[in-house]
Amino acid sequence: MGESQHIEQMLKRHISSPQPELWNREWENIKSLLRLSGIKMPVVGIVVDAGCGLQGLRVPVEKDGLAYFGLDIDDLNFEKERISVLHSDVQICISLAVIEHLESPLIYLDGLLKSLEPGGALVLSTPNIAFAKESFWDNPGHLRPYSSKSLSLLLKAVGFDVRGVFPGLRAKPDWMMSFRWSFHWASRLPIRKNHTRGVLRFFSGRSTSVFVVATAPQI
Repeated sequence: MGESQHIEQMLKRHISSPQPELWNREWENIKSLLRLSGIKMPVVGIVVDAGCGLQGLRVPVEKDGLAYFGLDIDDLNFEKERISVLHSDVQICISLAVIEHLESPLIYLDGLLKSLEPGGALVLSTPNIAFAKESFWDNPGHLRPYSSKSLSLLLKAVGFDVRGVFPGLRAKPDWMMSFRWSFHWASRLPIRKNHTRGVLRFFSGRSTSVFVVATAPQI
């Protein structure tokens, strides 16, 4: 295990599990991103959470009738060991705030690609260095920054088909996720804490991260 992964283990010991409603919201957000990318939500199959931490997504995923399979740095070294899922019905891979902790992401991404069924979807998030320049290096486990463009190019180089690129907002209307200046808007929202109802919904949840949705090529 590399030094960066030791750092991540140390940090996770000091992170308590978020409230269940936050994980429910995260799963609903993932489903919205798939819909905005023109990807139909599967009704059966496996969701692989690659960098699952405390497996907060397990409950909402299983409530939707999908099987959940979580992996983290205690299970394998993402930089040196390829993710391998024995089951053949992986419809969705999730990678939330993982790739920036990897000095070399190619083995990790290739494992995700090969785990997916043809047409299966990857939802990946990371800080967007174009808007997170002042805070990215505050985390001692951050090793490699990405912009939305460089991340999209990397995924294409690995073999994914990029379907959508969105700011790291949660529980927002569709127009806030996809209008021309959405990344600038997200990074300049006046309220950091996210509100999901009322007028504050449009002015809260400041984010400097990026979501990319991609799919494994159809055979």
